[in-house]
Amino acid sequence: MIGNDYVWPQVLNKYAKGMIAKLGGKVVGEEYMPLGAPNKFEEVVTRIKAANPKLVFVTLVGGDNVNFNRTFAAFGADKITRLSSLLEENTLLGIGKENANNLYGAMSYYANIETPRNAAFKQAYAAKFGAKAPNLSLLGEDCYAGVKFTAAVANKAGSANTAAVAKAALNLTFEAPGGQWTMRANRHVDKDMHLADATGGSFKVIKSVANMASGQTCT
Repeated sequence: MIGNDYVWPQVLNKYAKGMIAKLGGKVVGEEYMPLGAPNKFEEVVTRIKAANPKLVFVTLVGGDNVNFNRTFAAFGADKITRLSSLLEENTLLGIGKENANNLYGAMSYYANIETPRNAAFKQAYAAKFGAKAPNLSLLGEDCYAGVKFTAAVANKAGSANTAAVAKAALNLTFEAPGGQWTMRANRHVDKDMHLADATGGSFKVIKSVANMASGQTCT
């Protein structure tokens, strides 16, 4: 397990360790790096390569995710499978296709999802912003879907009143380009999730799971 040193990677890894143990696996290493690490992860990759695990679970973000995966491949460690929990199209572009062998991501949206709804979304995006538009990724899609979700809640409530909107949001289901959203009482949304292979520098969705429960409570 390699992640940035803040709450999200540590909480996610705590949950992952329970799942790994349930599946009969064992964690052989766990490290956290400061955001914007000054090095390129040479020492960490050397330790991972020596341990030779079956899987590296990556909770690095942004430029750290890019630098780690570049170094991982440059050190010849890319025969080891990596699963990144925050890997979208822009980060993959930074990593480079030559460094993406045996690299996987799990997110609620990829531009290559083959559904009529996503095809229509991409067509409308291209028509609106043209050939020079930024790559579609989870970040843009979720902003778009969030606005649409807000409109659906307000329309259901028939008002912008806070209490009415909160009541209308409970168990509201909404179709986003990446799949279905359902707002739960914990103020998080259940979503469809997708496991994708990034080998070759382009995501190929290999498995989708509908209505993945959000789990945590937002207070």
